[in-house]
Amino acid sequence: ITAENYTPKTGSYTLTINKVDPTHNVSGNSLTYNGSAQTLGNVTTNGGTVTYSETQNGTYSSTCPTQTNAGTYTTYYKITESDNYTEYTGSFETTIAKKAVVINVTNQSTEYPNEVVYTFTSDGDGTFSVESSDPTIASVSINGKTITITPEKMDGTPVTITVTHTADANGNIASGSQSFTFTIIDSSAPSVTITATDYN
Repeated sequence: ITAENYTPKTGSYTLTINKVDPTHNVSGNSLTYNGSAQTLGNVTTNGGTVTYSETQNGTYSSTCPTQTNAGTYTTYYKITESDNYTEYTGSFETTIAKKAVVINVTNQSTEYPNEVVYTFTSDGDGTFSVESSDPTIASVSINGKTITITPEKMDGTPVTITVTHTADANGNIASGSQSFTFTIIDSSAPSVTITATDYN
């Protein structure tokens, strides 16, 4: 430092730039049960290396944990210290939702007193049950995915048949249902044929 009337002076000082927490983005995957192991999420950062663990004090690795069964899981992660960034720890939750089985049905009809044996389709297996909205008109039974509908009396009132899928014991498949309409046609009713003719 120099100035008039003063002798020159030299010196030094130390400036410390402190490290800061790293910027990072956490993405917990939106998942639905599919029978296979699925990665729970991902962490990206401008800091150090990211490692993951299923437990807070467990063993951390560079691979994010995977899970198969439906449920909610906590993943713990660490970002290692680097030249400009401090070490950082955190966690995130991921939910694997239960799979909903899609049941495909179509409306059915028959002439009284004929039974209908009808097989529906679905994108999953498991236990199915069936129910009639009015068993006094049409009773129902089921074997696997095949429904037997029996007309109990001649009644043209539409009956609602509901197929229900029961949730599995492991809690991975959700319960669900689908309905269709069954109608009984009176076979004894006379048919009428109308023939058009030219007017003279």
